[in-house]
Amino acid sequence: MNRFTELVGSRLPLQQAGMSGTATSTLAAAVSNAGVLGMIGVGRQQVSVVARYLDEVATLRSNVTREGSEIFQAWRNRIARSTFAPASVSIAASRAPLAG
Repeated sequence: MNRFTELVGSRLPLQQAGMSGTATSTLAAAVSNAGVLGMIGVGRQQVSVVARYLDEVATLRSNVTREGSEIFQAWRNRIARSTFAPASVSIAASRAPLAG
């Protein structure tokens, strides 16, 4: 463990790039399941599309702790209520997505 892995809840100190159109929810979930910080590239997607991506990730992630799942759902709800979408969403192995 190091500061990065502790901060994002990943097993390995690596981060997948959040490239819009390439960094899909399927890829982010697979990367997260491998213990790395996965990201969904959302570019200028509508908030409803970002919420759908997060729903897809939630069903594909296999190593989520109860705490991580609750935090993830809180973030998903926050994004769904928002009027803007983040540029990317980070999907950690056991923690909440980090909007950025």
